[in-house]
Amino acid sequence: MKKRVVAIFFVAVFGLLFQATILARFDLFGLALKPDFLLLLTVTYGLLKGPWYGASMGLLLGLFGDLFIGGVMGLGALAKMGTGFLVGLFEKLIFKDNLLVPAVAAFLASLIADGAFLLLRAALGWPAGSFFPLLARLILFAFYNAILAPLVYRPFYRLERQGDDVAA
Repeated sequence: MKKRVVAIFFVAVFGLLFQATILARFDLFGLALKPDFLLLLTVTYGLLKGPWYGASMGLLLGLFGDLFIGGVMGLGALAKMGTGFLVGLFEKLIFKDNLLVPAVAAFLASLIADGAFLLLRAALGWPAGSFFPLLARLILFAFYNAILAPLVYRPFYRLERQGDDVAA
């Protein structure tokens, strides 16, 4: 339990710093895309522990991201919470050893979370932009997260398996 909390905290803090500093300098396709490590953690724990754990992880990490990234407080948290819950619904249906699973889940979760975030912003009256450039940006963002998802998923999967071995 203690290892898990420290690892989640480490990845959340340093992932957020990494995406806000170093990765902000790399401009993929001229769209200023950055991966969302907080979303990748949410997806990871939704897949590993189920919908309620995914939702609570999404809420906490979303609030953490909203606090440090700025914008309207709670929009990112709400989007990540819903996404963590949806991803967690598949926890019992997946083969957790397959690294393609977190990649596909991260791709779909990125579309859902970012789409929900943009819809929430639009509901508050913020302009969203043109549809096709926005769709292209969403898809590229989802691919970017999908490529990085196994790198985040694998260590936490091993950590959770160690915890299961100790408890047994």
